Amino acid sequence: MKVRGLSPLTERRYSRCARAFLEQSEKSLGSVSSKDVEDYLLELVAKERDPVTRNVHLAAIRCLLRSTLQWDPAAMVLRAKVPHKVLEILSGSEVARVLEATTSPKYRAIFMLAYGAGLRIGEITALTTGDIDSKRMLIRVPEGKTGQRYVMLSPRLLVQLRTYYKAYRPRVRSCFPDSRSNGRVRD
Repeated sequence: MKVRGLSPLTERRYSRCARAFLEQSEKSLGSVSSKDVEDYLLELVAKERDPVTRNVHLAAIRCLLRSTLQWDPAAMVLRAKVPHKVLEILSGSEVARVLEATTSPKYRAIFMLAYGAGLRIGEITALTTGDIDSKRMLIRVPEGKTGQRYVMLSPRLLVQLRTYYKAYRPRVRSCFPDSRSNGRVRD
């Protein structure tokens, strides 16, 4: 996975999925068939896992099989059809009400990053103080879904990030350390 250049998040997710498949199949890799993979995916359907999750499991299993067996017995197993959802977008006044109702500087900063800068929660939790470039008004997103990228930093978001930082003063480089880290976190 490292040779292919997969992200650390993808490596962890694939490893977890492949381990789950191996535990359920109780077979050696050399004896795994496409039916075993299909049976595993049907188990995920029975557990009501969504199509995206099932496709991640399939990709992980295929990666495991190709890298260890040098061939893919699951090559003919089709990916699940993923229905396209139309997301509900909040109006400007609705977003303003959410931000006004949020009293915690930490969560207000997180909400503003998610909505204003378009960051996913995993991207927000991966941010470090060095990723915020107030001179160029940019945020470097180091672990984005599509790799590293830059997004615009609005003056209002910068003010909120500074307010959060002054209130919380995280001791670690992470902008939003969790409660298990050594950072000072108060909610």
